[in-house]
Amino acid sequence: MPESLVFYYSAASTEDLREVEKWVGHIGQQLDGIMAKRADAPYRPGDDHSTVKIKNYRSADCVIGGFRDHSIGSARNELLLGLYDKKGHLQYVSSVGVDAKQKQQVGMLRPKKTTTFYDRQPGEKSHWSGEAAGPWKPVAPTNVVEVRYDHFSDQRFRHGCTFLRVRQDKMPKDCLLEQVVEHAASQNINAFIEAGLATAGASRTC
Repeated sequence: MPESLVFYYSAASTEDLREVEKWVGHIGQQLDGIMAKRADAPYRPGDDHSTVKIKNYRSADCVIGGFRDHSIGSARNELLLGLYDKKGHLQYVSSVGVDAKQKQQVGMLRPKKTTTFYDRQPGEKSHWSGEAAGPWKPVAPTNVVEVRYDHFSDQRFRHGCTFLRVRQDKMPKDCLLEQVVEHAASQNINAFIEAGLATAGASRTC
């Protein structure tokens, strides 16, 4: 690691990476992320530049089951994502915003008269921010995209997703809920922390 860091989990703090390794296993479940601060830096209440939150970012391949865009009166341009459960039902798990270039990469979506999703349906408000999202249209579940996420619980991505790429090499039927079941922490704790710090730094410049 490039510098001496102190890590925080709830009311606990440590510089021992063996202890941090135990905490990391809870990220995405009970734990949203681990706070890290340079050991020689003073704590400054209210200063979000003195610490960074390290999250366990992962990716998942999801089926496009619908979309929103401005042309149908929606407030956003986004794809509605699903994953298949063990019974073969496509479950709605989240949405991901796309720009014009990403929409072009996805290509044509085949409209469908009835919903593609089983059980839970996309609402007209964001399930995690409460903001108006607007109407949506179902499409045939033939297109797959890879998205980045940090927290999956209650059968959905809790903090939204980031579009990564189109997966033309992936069959929709292979996009299963099983891929987002929480696993144990990264074997290489140093690599995990380095990646988390790099991601946090990149997001801070956006």
